[in-house]
Amino acid sequence: MHQTSLDETASARRAAQRPRRPPSSEQDIHDLCGLLQRIADVARDRGGLRVGQIVDVVGTRAFGPLLLLPGLVLVSPLSAIPTLPSLTGLVILLIAGQVLVGRRTIWLPEAFLRRPIDPARVSKAVAFLSKVARPVDRVMRPRLKWLTGALADRVVAAICIAIALTIPPLEIFPMLSSSAGAVVSLLALGLLVRDGLVILVAYLLLAAAVATAAGFVAA
Repeated sequence: MHQTSLDETASARRAAQRPRRPPSSEQDIHDLCGLLQRIADVARDRGGLRVGQIVDVVGTRAFGPLLLLPGLVLVSPLSAIPTLPSLTGLVILLIAGQVLVGRRTIWLPEAFLRRPIDPARVSKAVAFLSKVARPVDRVMRPRLKWLTGALADRVVAAICIAIALTIPPLEIFPMLSSSAGAVVSLLALGLLVRDGLVILVAYLLLAAAVATAAGFVAA
């Protein structure tokens, strides 16, 4: 009896000394496939899905993954839902604005976090995005890190604010709002993976879009 008690105590001590694996929402996300898999797991395992449960996947401290969520909404079939692109633009504006002023934890309205989402629509969007996730992840890696430092977060935030302000009027042109979402997604992916080349590509695409728009206005 005494020996059994000692064995149980020793086992409990060893278990306490083992490193605890954090919940999935606390683990770092390093690529697009990882983010989509987390979202798919949440959509599959929980009934009555809400926006807050998706946000919990990445937490409120990581700017890149948190910004990537609304960016992916705009380039997925979910952007066809009326008023959703405008709402998504407001979310991007709220997230980027807080980063620009230096907040370390992003605040989102409770009413927004409680907003219900159709799990079937989320699963469909994840399946659509997963087709390009693996090729994207294969070519992305840390490089040009001077474009992904602390200052880069502020620069990306300022650009995303400007993009977010254009999304509501662009909602009547789905392709244009999806293009805005693509630029936001590239910027967020660049920060997520610390790939400065992807951020540079996003800057070039944005410059080309602005030049094209200016050409139409001038004509």
